[in-house]
Amino acid sequence: MPLNENSILIRDKYAIFSKKLNRPTGLTTEAFNVQMRLLLRKAALPFENLQPSHALRKFFDTTLINSNVDAKFKEMLMGHSINLDDVYYDKKNEISGNKLRLEYMKAADALTINDEFRLRKQIFDLED
Repeated sequence: MPLNENSILIRDKYAIFSKKLNRPTGLTTEAFNVQMRLLLRKAALPFENLQPSHALRKFFDTTLINSNVDAKFKEMLMGHSINLDDVYYDKKNEISGNKLRLEYMKAADALTINDEFRLRKQIFDLED
């Protein structure tokens, strides 16, 4: 199932390399909060100090930078304005959409919180 404008980027279980058709579902606020509480507990940090929207945006931005996503595409993925590129860049054009998806895929593994999918990818790569 290729990424497109309707893809759920923050989602529940999804296996990119599965031979079966995947039906990803959006991650609920409650499921997100449960994961954040687990991560905070592992890090021995208090949940009260968390700013969920800021923390998520900071994590997303940092991960895209560390994954060498092109700066303009990173800003587009963050929903930021880049001079006039956000107005004139045709994201609906097939080539443009593919380019944006390719840039996102550079960071897809690093954006996945659950190690299960990275491990599956390693198994898939080793089997090849």
